Amino acid sequence: MSIIKIREQAVNKIMMPAVIVILIAMLVSIFVSFSPGSRSGPDKDSTGDGVRTAFIVNGDKISDAFYRAQLERAKEQAKQSGQEWSPTQAARIKSQLIPQMIQQAIVASAAQSDGVRVSGRDISDYKDKAYEQQIGQIKQMVFGDKAKGKTDKDVDRELRRRLGDDKGLDYVRAQIESSESDDTIRLQLLTQKYYDRILSQQKVTDADLRDSYRALTTRHILIDSNSRSDAAAKKRAEEVIQKLNKGADFATLAKQYSDDPGSKDNGGLYPAQTPAESQFAREYMDAALRLKPGEYTKTPVKTQFGYHIIKLESSELKLPKDFDKNKDKYRKELMQKRGGEVFQAKLEQLQKDAKITFKDPEFEAYYYFGKNSQGAGGYPMLTKAEAAFKRHIQQNANDPSSDSSYVQLAAIQSMLNHKDDAMKTLQRGLKDKFEDAQARMTLADMEFTAGKKKEALENYKLAAEVTNDPMVHMQLATVFKSKFPEPELAKKSDEIFQAALKRMQQQRAAQEKASRPATKTAPKSTAAKEPSPVKSGKGGQGDNPAGTDSSDKSAAPSKR
Repeated sequence: MSIIKIREQAVNKIMMPAVIVILIAMLVSIFVSFSPGSRSGPDKDSTGDGVRTAFIVNGDKISDAFYRAQLERAKEQAKQSGQEWSPTQAARIKSQLIPQMIQQAIVASAAQSDGVRVSGRDISDYKDKAYEQQIGQIKQMVFGDKAKGKTDKDVDRELRRRLGDDKGLDYVRAQIESSESDDTIRLQLLTQKYYDRILSQQKVTDADLRDSYRALTTRHILIDSNSRSDAAAKKRAEEVIQKLNKGADFATLAKQYSDDPGSKDNGGLYPAQTPAESQFAREYMDAALRLKPGEYTKTPVKTQFGYHIIKLESSELKLPKDFDKNKDKYRKELMQKRGGEVFQAKLEQLQKDAKITFKDPEFEAYYYFGKNSQGAGGYPMLTKAEAAFKRHIQQNANDPSSDSSYVQLAAIQSMLNHKDDAMKTLQRGLKDKFEDAQARMTLADMEFTAGKKKEALENYKLAAEVTNDPMVHMQLATVFKSKFPEPELAKKSDEIFQAALKRMQQQRAAQEKASRPATKTAPKSTAAKEPSPVKSGKGGQGDNPAGTDSSDKSAAPSKR
C-alpha cells in the first residue's frame, strides 16, 4: 500500500467509511489500456484537422483525447487517496503511457491492414464480461464463503445498503460503461484478435513437442548486427566459420570474436537448457536442435541481435514424467510460448517499419525516451528525446503541461552525463514554473555531488518546507542526520514520516475489518481517518499482449 504523498493536513478532513472506500475503489476500476481515444473532439490543432492530432501512424491520425483523459484520471486518483500531483509524478506516468499508447496504435494499424476487424457486438460482449467479472469480485468481497449462493439481487441489495440507494448494480454498470470509450476497447480487441490469429498459426508436431524437452548444452559466437551493418556482421561471422573449418578452437574464437559479454569469457558456453523452459531466441534453439554433439553451424544463424555460430556440446532428452498423460497440455503451452515469441518479434518489426509523424513534440520526446528504455537506441535516442523535450518546453511556455518536461529533460541530461545542464534545467523550472519537492531533492542531490553544498542545503531545506510527503521526509531525515547535521530538521522530518506510517497501519486495520463478509450484527460501516489509497483492479478481457515488455536485451543468447 502506497503512502506516497499523504498530506499531513489531510488528518482533519471528514473521511468516508473504509468499507465505502474499498467498494468504490473496486467499482471505479481503471481499465489500464494504453491506447488512443476518440478521433473526434473539441480540441483543434494548428493544422486545421478538426481534432488535436498527437501523432500519425502509417497515415492514421491519433488524437490525444484518451491520453488527456488518463492523466485527469490519474490526478483524480491521487486526490482521492490524499496524494499530491507533481511534475515528477506526471513525468513518471507519461513515460509509460505515451510509448505504450504509440505501440498499441502501431499494432492496431497492422491488425487492420491484416484484415482483423472488431464489431459492435464484440465491444458489447467485452463490456458484459467486464461487468460479470466485477460482480464476481464484489460478491466475493461482500459475502466471502457464501458468495456462490448469492444472486445479483442480493448483491444489488447489499450495495445499496452499504453505499446508498443510488449505488446498486446499475451504478456498477454505469461505471464500466464510462471507464473506457468504445474506441479504446476496439483497439484493445484489435490487438487481442491479432495476437490470437498469430497464436492459431503455430503448429506443434509430436516431434517438436519431444524436442522441446531436449536439454542442450551449447557454445556460441555472436557477431552483433546492431553495432555494425547487417552485411558486415554476416561477413565477419562467415570469416569466423572459415577459421573453424580450418581447425581453430571454438572456445578460443569465442573469446576473441564474440560480442556477447555474458559468455565470451567462458568460451561462449551456456549450461544445458531446454527449448520449453529457456528464453533463448527461437532461431538459436532450432539451429542447435539440428546439430549432433560436437558439430557447429556451417552457416551463420540470424536472430534479431545479429549472427550466431553455434556449437552443440551435448543433448539429453528430459521428458516430464506425465508427458504422455498430459501431452495436450504441454502442446498448448508450447504453442503459447511460440506464439508469444512470434508476436514479440512482430512487434519489434512493426515498430521499425512504422511511419510515425509527431504533431506534438511531447509525444515525440517520450517515444524516443521509451525506445532508449527498451534498449533500442542508446545515445542517439536520448539526444532525440532531449531535443524534443526542449521544443515542447519552448512551444508551451505558458502551459503547465511543460512542467513535467523540465523534470524528464533534466533526467535525460543527467543520463547523458550533462550534469550542469541538468541542474540548470531543474533550477529554471523550479524558479519560473512550478514547485515540486521531489524535483528539489533531485536538484539538491546533484548539487551535493558536484560539491555545491551551500546550494544543496538550501534546496533540501526548501523541499522540507514545501511538502508533507512522508517519503521525501524519510529521505530528508537521513540528509539532516548525515550530510548536513540539523537535529531539529531531522526530528521534524522523522516525525512526519512516522505519523504517516502510523496512519497507514490504521488504514490497513480498518480496511481488513471492513472487508470481512457482512453479518447481521456487523455495523454498516467502519470509520477510518483517511481514504485509503487502494489500487483499483483491472477489468476487461485479460492481459493485453501489446503490453508485453520487450525491454530485456541482455547479452545471453536467450535474449541474443
